[in-house]
Amino acid sequence: MITGTPVATSTILTANPNPACSHQVVSLTAQTIRPGTPNGITAPLTGTVQLLDGATVLADLPLASGQVSFSTDLLSPGQHALTAV
Repeated sequence: MITGTPVATSTILTANPNPACSHQVVSLTAQTIRPGTPNGITAPLTGTVQLLDGATVLADLPLASGQVSFSTDLLSPGQHALTAV
């Protein structure tokens, strides 16, 4: 059962540091906003964000004030296709 009205959102993912050294702690932050919100202010959204490294799920996290944060030192050396959905 759906409660509430679904809205279109955009999610911005940042990684720090970027680039990182092998096994260095990397902090990922995903901010979810409602497009069209004045000045890019984060809308008070609820739900979850899934952080992925390619097809590998890194975390499923609940939104808090429109964002999630996750840190890991388990990324292997090389490029990664990190996404937040």
